[in-house]
Amino acid sequence: MDRPITPWRRPACCATGRSAAVILIAFADEDVLGTAADLRLEGAFPRAAPVAAFDVRRHRYAESSESVDGWRTGALRNVAVQQLGDVSQLDAASCCYSISVKVDDPTDLTHLQLAWAVASQLAQTGACATLDVYWA
Repeated sequence: MDRPITPWRRPACCATGRSAAVILIAFADEDVLGTAADLRLEGAFPRAAPVAAFDVRRHRYAESSESVDGWRTGALRNVAVQQLGDVSQLDAASCCYSISVKVDDPTDLTHLQLAWAVASQLAQTGACATLDVYWA
């Protein structure tokens, strides 16, 4: 029997009325995922995670070079170089996947757990690097 994933708590949480969001970009040499429905996430995140609030999209370099290059240049590139050292696979990636989750005033961090579960699945199917590009 699989053990349920424990939600990450926010012990000092108080209502703010603000949204929380996270965006991760996973780079790959090829399309590693047919559709979001192909994700195999059962048991990979807490049951209470806001699944309806998450979105995953593929961005092919051939169709969206400006967007893909925007995610692997500037400050994000500096972070990638610090974390990865060799960024040749990042530079050669022919596509990437944006993983985003936005929720209103969460009382826990299950939205982060969900985003990273998706990134983990993409890594298992062939993504070479994932950059944490935004959180609020």
